[in-house]
Amino acid sequence: MRSAVVAASRAAAQVVAAASAVAACVAEPAGIPLVAAALALVTGLVWWPRSRAWLPWLAGGAGAVSGAATAGSLLWSWLPFPNWTIIELFLLCLLVAAVARWSPVRAAVAGGFAAGLPSAVAILRVGEQMSGTEAVYGVAFWAFGPVLAAAGGGLLRMQHTRRVRAVEEARREQRLELARDLHDYVAHDVSEMIAQAQAAQLAADGPVLGALRHIETAGLRAMAAMDRTVRMLHDDPDEARSQQGVAELPELVERFAAASPARVRLELESGLAERIPRELTSTVHRIVVEALTNVRRHAPRAEWVEVCVREVDRSVEVSVANDASDAPPGELGRSGGLGLPGLTERVEALAGTLRAGPHGNGWRVLARLPVSS
Repeated sequence: MRSAVVAASRAAAQVVAAASAVAACVAEPAGIPLVAAALALVTGLVWWPRSRAWLPWLAGGAGAVSGAATAGSLLWSWLPFPNWTIIELFLLCLLVAAVARWSPVRAAVAGGFAAGLPSAVAILRVGEQMSGTEAVYGVAFWAFGPVLAAAGGGLLRMQHTRRVRAVEEARREQRLELARDLHDYVAHDVSEMIAQAQAAQLAADGPVLGALRHIETAGLRAMAAMDRTVRMLHDDPDEARSQQGVAELPELVERFAAASPARVRLELESGLAERIPRELTSTVHRIVVEALTNVRRHAPRAEWVEVCVREVDRSVEVSVANDASDAPPGELGRSGGLGLPGLTERVEALAGTLRAGPHGNGWRVLARLPVSS
């Protein structure tokens, strides 16, 4: 309701501004360029921040009207050079500054030129009162206005970019610090669990001994994973190269099969790990990890699980399917973590697709990642 009221108020203000502009142009035709520049600025203010995308067009439109007035004055003595022309040039310079500050680079160059050039040559409306040399010097002098406006807008843009980068860097440092703290605290507790499991093995036998060994192995893997993650957060190239990928899938599936009552089968195309880029191989591993985690959490009664990783039409296809159809879509993904939604963003960032849904009598996670030539 509130948004509708705001939109209606903006539309009403725009109508009033347009009507006022028409009335001013009818009353004083010489003020048409000034009215056009003022209307462009008012439109930008009324519809801000939505109007950021319109700034190059608003500046270009006002500049086109100003340029047409100058051309008409030179060719047919259409419009004189009234005293308020300086206000028109000031408004055009404001448009140039706004475009330089808010618009994308290419659009800013085009919009700034479209509004800045007519501002510089508006002095030519004086016509026969200036000689050729005076006209050249006059245009050069008036060009300082839009140039300074563009420089001011560019400076504000640069400061904003630096501020955003500084905030991102500060957030990154905070995340690193939190990751180190989390590693230290969790590592302490996990190491205590490992020590307890190792000590209990001395007095246990039979199935209990095997379970304790599994606990110890899982704890050691968790410690190694935390160490690896913290080092990767530090952007260590050597550690990034050692992250898990397609080559580690057999070990991953074997561990899953050992802890699951389902029949697990892995179909991995031979030599695939060596043929695909590093960023893809790590993503493939993460997809399989997340899909198997969802099977364990949401399909514990699955009788079989099939993992298939192969290359199809210059794309890596990853499929993880099971025969349990009772996993509701809304529960996919780990609570508190990124889960499949986070993986979907990661896959789409690599120009791929990821889908999860019913397949036959069960459930399937299917991802396709294009392999660059």
